Amino acid sequence: ISACTTDKNFPLKVSFTPTKFKYDHSFDPKEGLEKQSNNITELKEPILRLHYKSDRFQKDNLPVYNLLLNSERKEQDKALDELNIDQKDLKDIEDINILNQFRKDFSKNHEFKQLNLSFDTNLIKLYFIIPKNI
Repeated sequence: ISACTTDKNFPLKVSFTPTKFKYDHSFDPKEGLEKQSNNITELKEPILRLHYKSDRFQKDNLPVYNLLLNSERKEQDKALDELNIDQKDLKDIEDINILNQFRKDFSKNHEFKQLNLSFDTNLIKLYFIIPKNI
């Protein structure tokens, strides 16, 4: 910016104006770059919570004992409390229209995966947009 000039050939002067918003990637000139790199937020595993009901008037969630995860049966003696999904459980997106839409909407630095969950007669397709770099 120091080499930029106005249409009248005057040099531009940039001054810092503080805002009320603070982002993890924001630069605070008072802290400097060294301190800023130490303040980056720690990454955590993502959590997705699903509630399963047979109809909209049902008050409680239904307990799930059996489910299909990408056509693989998962059975348990007690109701499912949580399900941990690894990235290896995800598969490539089958629907070419959805995949093309994701490629159009997101940059090339993303990976697109899908997970199929089946409860009784219901199929839930979850699509994951995974950044390659953070």
